Amino acid sequence: ASILHLGRTSLPSKPMNEDDFDRMLMCVRLLNERLPITFQVLGHDCRTALADMLTIKAQEQKEIEKKLSKDKTATVEPDDPIRFTQLLASNEFDEKEDILDLTLKQAIGTIGKKDENIFSSSKLSKVTQLTGFSDPVYAEAYVNVNQYDIVLDVLIGKLF
Repeated sequence: ASILHLGRTSLPSKPMNEDDFDRMLMCVRLLNERLPITFQVLGHDCRTALADMLTIKAQEQKEIEKKLSKDKTATVEPDDPIRFTQLLASNEFDEKEDILDLTLKQAIGTIGKKDENIFSSSKLSKVTQLTGFSDPVYAEAYVNVNQYDIVLDVLIGKLF
């Protein structure tokens, strides 16, 4: 009964609402009557219902974790590269490296290059203008030919 009075005071950070008050008052009245059926319902049946609810919740959590772990192992992103063993070449350390990965790294500039001079005459001669200067958008392309691989870098800029 003192919990009911405490819930109605301003001491708790969240005051007790009317539904909670009515439910607790009903439970206190049932416990005061001391009927055997009351102890059966509140003592045994409620405990069984709580145990069943916790068991079901644990099973649902296991199913969710199992599904998440299954989804993680089976997921393949659409932009993941495909490895072709026929395209693997051995380097000087006899380690296999994918030629596609190597040329991609060279194309985006993440691999160290021997010739660091970007403005050399041979590189500038490979730049091709795609649009005119009077166009609202300017575009030029840099063509890099490496044996059978042709890399085309396109620069697009908006003119003011």
